[in-house]
Order: sequence, then structure tokens, then C-alpha cells
Amino acid sequence: MGPRAAEGPSRAARGSQAGAAPAGGPFALEARDVYKVFVSRARRGRKAMTAVRAVNLSVRRGEFMTLIGPSGCGKSTVLNMFAGLTAPTDGTVLQDGQPIRGVNTRGGYITQDDNLLPWRTTLGNVEIALELKGVRRAERTARALDYLDRVGLRGFEHHYPHELSGGMRKRVSIVRTLVDESVNAIHDLVEAIALSDRIGIFTRAPGTIKEIHEVAISRPRDVFHIHEAPGFVPAYDAIWAGLRAEIAAGEVAPGG
Repeated sequence: MGPRAAEGPSRAARGSQAGAAPAGGPFALEARDVYKVFVSRARRGRKAMTAVRAVNLSVRRGEFMTLIGPSGCGKSTVLNMFAGLTAPTDGTVLQDGQPIRGVNTRGGYITQDDNLLPWRTTLGNVEIALELKGVRRAERTARALDYLDRVGLRGFEHHYPHELSGGMRKRVSIVRTLVDESVNAIHDLVEAIALSDRIGIFTRAPGTIKEIHEVAISRPRDVFHIHEAPGFVPAYDAIWAGLRAEIAAGEVAPGG
């Protein structure tokens, strides 16, 4: 996400100040002065590594926000905290104004890999979240088929993952989360601009959000011709400039 050199810089989470909250509310997700420190055991004792520092972020309900940054800057760590898969070392993460404690069953999270169950069909993979929640078979099948139809996978509901292309597997993964209310992750800067309302740029590790850019492109957007949309070029140039500076800084050798 030309910025493929950033090794997939984006992950999906107004004003020029880093971390500035958009006017109004309420906020669906918030990170308030969040730090995460991982401690590993080494031969000569325990070693601490700060993954993210002083992350402040507010995301409105219904807003599509993307986080981009160099590889290893902490984007996934922030998403893992919103998902409740890991807790902040300091600071607070919230959903709908309530602190997230433990696995966050009120949100959906799509990982970079599709993580489909190889022994279940397309339909079975999409239905699994509803099945675990006790939704009756007829209802969950109807909902799953409706979403598969929306993404052009109707007719493939009885195929197994190994019978699908990579793109089709990713669509199944997205639908599996959408059918249970979702958020998504993306991996291309052009895609990020095409889809997002705002884009936050992380610094190199230990990461913090240094800039937030509003994508001033009217909706609906033609994602296949987004390059031609008024406002695309200045948005791309500004966001890529901020991202490129962090990638370049990370490539400078110590003392160089």
C-alpha cells in the first residue's frame, strides 16, 4: 500500500494535529494515551520492547478510518487492543465510551490472512459466527447467502477454501465478519484513499500517530477510477509524503 515498499502500510481503525478527534461524536472507538510494552525473556534476563507510545485516536460511528505506517510500527497492536486480544500497558481503549476488557465480542476483526477453516465450505465459514451465537440454521443460512450474493460469490457456497482463488477467499473472510457486523483491514494506499474518511499515519516503531488526514473526496466514489477524482492527487501526495518520511527514517543506519 507505489508504497508497497512500506510492506503493507495500512490497517483499518479532521484536523492537522496528530490524534485530533473529529468534531462531534459519539465515538465508536477511542484510544487515550495508549502505550504497549512487550517483555520477552532473554538469556541475560528480561527485555522490554515498546511497541506503541502515546497513541490518541477517536473514530466516529459509521466512519471508515485507516491506519498506515512502516512495517512493525504498531498498527496491528492497536487493532489487537481494540479487539481485546491484548491489553494496553498504560492508557485506555474504549468502545462506545466503555473500556474494553477481555475479548471484545461487540466488534469484528479481519486479519491479514483469510484464516478460513479448510474443512468447512464457503457457506459454512460465513455461517460460523452466527452459529456460535446460537442463530437458527434457516436464519443464518439466509443471511450468509445474502452477503455472498452481494460480493459475487453466490454459486460458490458449497466450495471449500482450496477450491477458491486468493481473492475469493479474502471476500469470504470479509463476508464472514460483515454478516456479524464488521471492520476491515486494507493493504494499499490507493485503496485506503478510495475507502477512507480519514487516514492516520504512524511513525516508525515505537509507533505513535503523527498525522491524521481527512480524505476530502465526495461520495459515492468510483474505486476503479479514484485516481481521476478531484482531490485524489493532493491527498495521495500529502499522505505519501508523511509515510515516506517514516520509511526513510527507518532505513537510516544508526549513526548515519
